[in-house]
Amino acid sequence: MIKSTIIKTDCKYSQQPTELFAALTHGIDNVMLLESSEIDSKDDMQSLLLIRSALKIVCRDREVTFSALNDNGLSLIAPLTSHFGAFVKDSNTHTLTLYFPHPSQTLCQDTRLQATSPFSALRDLNVLLSQDGHDNHRYIAGTFAYDMIASIESLPQVVDGVNQCPDFVFYVIEDALMLDHQNQTATLVSQQFSENTDVAIRHEQLLEHIETFIPQAIKGSAITTPVSVNIDDETFIDTVNTLKQQIISGNIFQVVPS
Repeated sequence: MIKSTIIKTDCKYSQQPTELFAALTHGIDNVMLLESSEIDSKDDMQSLLLIRSALKIVCRDREVTFSALNDNGLSLIAPLTSHFGAFVKDSNTHTLTLYFPHPSQTLCQDTRLQATSPFSALRDLNVLLSQDGHDNHRYIAGTFAYDMIASIESLPQVVDGVNQCPDFVFYVIEDALMLDHQNQTATLVSQQFSENTDVAIRHEQLLEHIETFIPQAIKGSAITTPVSVNIDDETFIDTVNTLKQQIISGNIFQVVPS
């Protein structure tokens, strides 16, 4: 278990999460805005503003790299290196790279899903950051690429394109603002992994920025750029029909023609 101090403060609610997010994260990288809601009931309408991250986790194929983004994140590298000792490929004070071997393809799908894999980096990290008396999660957030399925399924090799997207990118969040749109409440949460950081000071500064935030009216403007296309309707229809057959054949499960 990794020791941390959780700072949690109720604060001013805003109905404009997008504008507030832009104001709080201006000039800051490695941030995210997440929205959630139950599809049918529309319950749990929440916004999660990930304002600052301590650690970045990137997966490419069987390698997972943890990178400290500030002094707070540096405090996580050493305990993670110790925990993942058998899988450590490379490490220094700022980064840790793990390698997870491929599971046997003779295993059933459920067993492969539970076997040691790049997913283990996230599973174990979540457990290491969990503490009694606090939330069950420690604000690890991110996104998966479709190619991540190749970590448990044997798929044909795909040539790298111009956009070489990682298989997943996740963050250990340092500051997060939770907006509950049904109850119209807001809570700012910060995680501090070392006493030698300014997390508590910045927490107070964020509270002040949230309190003084005033949303601005968004002004629209007419689009003057002429519209043009690079493919005719018949060719696009043929492309869609071809892709539909690929789905029916089981070669792909989802696609967006463009």
